[in-house]
Amino acid sequence: APNAPCTTDVTCSNGCCENNPCLNGGTCSEICQPTNVRYNCFCPVPFVGKHCEIQLRRSCQDYKAASFTATGLYTVIDDRNQTFQVFCDFDSEPGFAWNLIESFNLSNNHLFKLIVFYDDYRAISGDAPNWQAYLMERPYLLWLRDHSTHWRATCRYETDGTVRTDYLRASLEDFDIIRQVPIVTDDCRPYEYVNIRGNECVNCTTRTWYKKGAYHFHIDSSYQNGCDSSGSISNQAVQSEDNFGFYEVIKRLFEESELVSGDSVAVRKFSDKYIVPEKLVAEYVEHLAQIKIPQEKKKEETERERTEKLNREYNDIDCVGLYNSDKLSSLRVDELSSYFSSYKITFKGKKAEKVAMIKAHIGSLLYDSMECRQPRQPPLRNVQQQVTAISEVETDSQNDVVDRVVGSSLSSLSDESSPETNFIPEPRAETLPPSKYGRKRPRVERDDYVSWEKICFLILYFDTCK
Repeated sequence: APNAPCTTDVTCSNGCCENNPCLNGGTCSEICQPTNVRYNCFCPVPFVGKHCEIQLRRSCQDYKAASFTATGLYTVIDDRNQTFQVFCDFDSEPGFAWNLIESFNLSNNHLFKLIVFYDDYRAISGDAPNWQAYLMERPYLLWLRDHSTHWRATCRYETDGTVRTDYLRASLEDFDIIRQVPIVTDDCRPYEYVNIRGNECVNCTTRTWYKKGAYHFHIDSSYQNGCDSSGSISNQAVQSEDNFGFYEVIKRLFEESELVSGDSVAVRKFSDKYIVPEKLVAEYVEHLAQIKIPQEKKKEETERERTEKLNREYNDIDCVGLYNSDKLSSLRVDELSSYFSSYKITFKGKKAEKVAMIKAHIGSLLYDSMECRQPRQPPLRNVQQQVTAISEVETDSQNDVVDRVVGSSLSSLSDESSPETNFIPEPRAETLPPSKYGRKRPRVERDDYVSWEKICFLILYFDTCK
């Protein structure tokens, strides 16, 4: 077979392995069939390469110590001899070598918005470091953490490199973003250096939001009460500003139609307020608009399919027959709902209430169809009072409550609409729970928010100085 190595029952005569070109204890194996490659080197861990000439390192710092100087992709090996790719930055800060662990642009913010490093997560392009959407496999992250001393966040490294504007650095000993589990949502955390829009603080505490189920790591420079950085990094800050992650405001403004695609005035206003280039704001608003189109189409299709299904189900049910035999209560809640939907009746309640309503409605329609002059069945608006006793003894359950169906007044068996049968229960007051974190805002899963001079692609690194 092509590329088959020599074995005991095959004679190879190309002589390529006579002088053993493999280094570092590698084993040479001749390839018997004539090909461009005449031999292979089988290399012991941690060596790789055609002649086993490359020794895999444990981290970017190890590569730097071995005189590698070119910033870029490298293969590292962990204590289980598992290999993985990392991006190494060797030259941005003297004395440091940095491993990229996360990077994302604004369009992919929603993928990272609630991720925390101290808990399990799903890696994103974990085997292919990139700037658009990348999150390292967590086992490799833990490995690098145990061989590192610092972590940092920068903005637009791909185009600008490492600059000290919109930049932070912290010691893992003081603030372990990987293993330490926060007790509260936001707290004053120690940093060696923080710079936002050129406003900086050195060896200071800065209020930081970071909690599973609530916030991806970020700082809000507009709210630094009680921390050393209060006043020092807040110049030009906008209320509820998110720095280095979580970006929220731009998505909220889009959802509230304050930012729409093609509205150059609104884009310019946002750009001036949040110090973000107009071009980037316009591109992202257009991106949100393109996402919204299929979402709205899908919503319309889902509602249409739901209505068709309810109509089909209703046509298969002999409601009048069940009424005459007093067996309407044998119907499921969704089948009762299909009755209301078919007559465009707005009603929400328990199963017993629905059965009573349908009985009254069918009775009312039957009286109309016979053109009776005797007193009609009780109007639908009084039926709820009649079934109060039933509803009080029947407990709520998942099967008792269904979605409200909204529509016009009923008209099917009767030629004229009856205001008495257009029953719409009084609306029930609904309240939204207050923000569980008090000061900032109700936590809503909104995707994107931009905060300052450059849109920050969150890039977290570890140095490996141990």
